[in-house]
Amino acid sequence: MENNRVLVIDDDGSIKKVCSLYLSAEGFVVNTTSEAGRAVKEALSAKPDAIVMDLDMPGIDGLAATRALKSNRKTAGIPVLILSASDDVRVKNRALVTFRADDFLAKPFEPQELVARLTALCRRKRDGDARERVVIELRRQIARLRRQPKLP
Repeated sequence: MENNRVLVIDDDGSIKKVCSLYLSAEGFVVNTTSEAGRAVKEALSAKPDAIVMDLDMPGIDGLAATRALKSNRKTAGIPVLILSASDDVRVKNRALVTFRADDFLAKPFEPQELVARLTALCRRKRDGDARERVVIELRRQIARLRRQPKLP
C-alpha cells in the first residue's frame, strides 16, 4: 500500500492521538489540526488523500468546514469522513447529502473500521484520479487528430 496522507481535524486531543496511532501503524501519513476553520488552508498545504473531520467543534463546525472544502475546486475531490458523537440518521443524511461528505462514522468507533473506511476512500480517490488522467490524455489525442489535415 502506498502511503496515503490523511488530515485529521478534531478539537479532542485523545481522538487525534488514537487516529494518528492507528493510521500511522497502517502506513498512513497523518497530519492533525484542532481548528475546522483552517480546514481548507490545511488541506491545500498538507495535500491529503482523505480528511477525517469532527462534526462538533467550537467556532466553525465540521459541516461548515466540509462545505468550504467541497466548494473549493482545489479541495473538492478530497474525500471527507465525518466523525460524530451523534448516530442520528438525520445528522448522517445532512452530512452526506447536504454537505457532500463522503462517509460518516459515529463515536465511539473501532479504530480498525476507521482504517478500513479511509483505505477504501483513498483507493476510490486514487482510482478516480487515474481515470481522470486517462480521460484528459484521450481528449488531447482527439484534439491532436482533429488538427491533422484530412487525407484525400
